[in-house]
Amino acid sequence: MHDANYLLDEALSHMTTLKAKQETKKRVQWNEMPEKQREELENSFRQTGRVARYTNIMGIKRYRKKRKNSSK
Repeated sequence: MHDANYLLDEALSHMTTLKAKQETKKRVQWNEMPEKQREELENSFRQTGRVARYTNIMGIKRYRKKRKNSSK
């Protein structure tokens, strides 16, 4: 269960980061940023999203596996 908890905690942390980056994109200053900086933030946003999704999926899989094994 420890692995599942760790992975789900990591996923939550990444989702919090995603929310903060999303708020940055909503701000008026977004359009005033240099194009290169916006591209870097977009790439970072997508990468964080992929990592959040992966850790979330792996955490759920580990949780289900441990739960299944403990019920035997």
